[in-house]
Amino acid sequence: MGIIDTNMKNIMKILDLFCGAGGLSIGFERSGFQVINGFDNFEAALKTFNNSHSGYGRKYDLSNTPTMEELEKIGLKIDEVDGIVGGPPCQGFSDAKGKRTELDDRNDLVFRFIDWVVLLKPKFFVMENVVGIETLNDGKFINVVEREFTKEGYTIQRQILHSAQYGVPQKRERMIMIGFLKDLGIHGKYHPEPTHWVPEDMRGVSVSKGESGKPTPSLNDFFVTGRKPERKLKKYVTVETAFSGLPEIIRDESGHVQFNNNFDSEFMKWITYDNSIKSTENHIANKVMKKYLKIVNKIPEGKIFRSNRFGDRYIGAWDIFTDELSQNQLDILQFLGRNQTKKTINLEGKSEGHVPLALILEELHLESDKDLKFLANDAWISKKEVNGIVGYKLRTKAGLRPRFFRLDRKSISHTILTVDFDAREKIHPCQNRGLSLREGARLQSFPDNVIFQGSFKEIARQIGNAVPPRMAFHIAERIKKLLLKTTPDLQFH
Repeated sequence: MGIIDTNMKNIMKILDLFCGAGGLSIGFERSGFQVINGFDNFEAALKTFNNSHSGYGRKYDLSNTPTMEELEKIGLKIDEVDGIVGGPPCQGFSDAKGKRTELDDRNDLVFRFIDWVVLLKPKFFVMENVVGIETLNDGKFINVVEREFTKEGYTIQRQILHSAQYGVPQKRERMIMIGFLKDLGIHGKYHPEPTHWVPEDMRGVSVSKGESGKPTPSLNDFFVTGRKPERKLKKYVTVETAFSGLPEIIRDESGHVQFNNNFDSEFMKWITYDNSIKSTENHIANKVMKKYLKIVNKIPEGKIFRSNRFGDRYIGAWDIFTDELSQNQLDILQFLGRNQTKKTINLEGKSEGHVPLALILEELHLESDKDLKFLANDAWISKKEVNGIVGYKLRTKAGLRPRFFRLDRKSISHTILTVDFDAREKIHPCQNRGLSLREGARLQSFPDNVIFQGSFKEIARQIGNAVPPRMAFHIAERIKKLLLKTTPDLQFH
């Protein structure tokens, strides 16, 4: 496949750096941009990219700074790239003895992204990253990044976007930085306005606080108030909607699925291109190991096995192992779960530590430590001595770490990560199995015609690292609208 389609010279063209499977590219393509190249060094992801996009994915070591001569050899010219998008991994500044060794650590891949922008001078760029980039090195890292773009003649805006606010059935917040060449005279808000309401238990940084840092108005009535005119928001897309047409029990090991019905939801029409797609692949999932079935069987929809957190989301060891442990032993686990996270109580004085034996015995009115010894010998809890004082805390077996989160069909999913297809992480709402790769792709809003290539683990990595295409589409639509205001003769597909 060639780099530039000579019959499409006037179409707005973009490059996708660190493209992976191409979540950003799909969104921009559906908005009318032409993706001429994706660059990455992940071969399986590039195979997926090349099967799903009009542009050509190239293997390229993006830790290197390109030269114009190198890019011209593969067909790129400085005046043929209108936009650059991508999500470079970020590590922040190097630290030594608590101080930065340099203000500008050029080993970070974020600066390689900047190098491409400096070299090709596109009309705009979109850089996606994790929310934590804003607080790296007390905010100094992101300030240096913005300064570099500004120095090159770009006006910058950045905002944390919540994917569920753009019709993605998932709580996924990402920092999105958008820049336009100052000479274009682009004015106004660079980021798209939300289209969907987010349920209260799934709101994060981007929803709970506005740009001023003050809480946003309540969205319970699906309206954003304080605007003229008021703008009605759609209800969030649920997990149940995202899984439409996919069988709960997977029978075909190839992951091939055919649909017998037409979908009427807006989300599924997006996924199937208005019902033109009647089948998909990658609907394969991991089974729950036999030794964990006891836990999974007792986890209700929407709950997660974790014994050191309390609230509606969590189910503790004392709820699950009632026929395996005595009441005293269950009480010990619950007491540790509540107290090992209290700095004023645990022996280490940290966010999590061992609870003193004397306190456990006193508060639970235990006559001896025999139940504690039993739990320690059976790997439910750990024992430690600090400054001559013996203490205990939960171990993984008792739910120390979050595991086995069963999705809720009527809500949105928590963030899909690369590890979430392990059947010890996220669990299907109704079946005792892990999420299928296709279910994960749906939760990321990948259309069903994107057939992922590679091993199960490689595909999980592609899905978990992707930018949700539907959120990317709304970003692209906003950029297109701003560009057309200043340059009406621009063309899109």
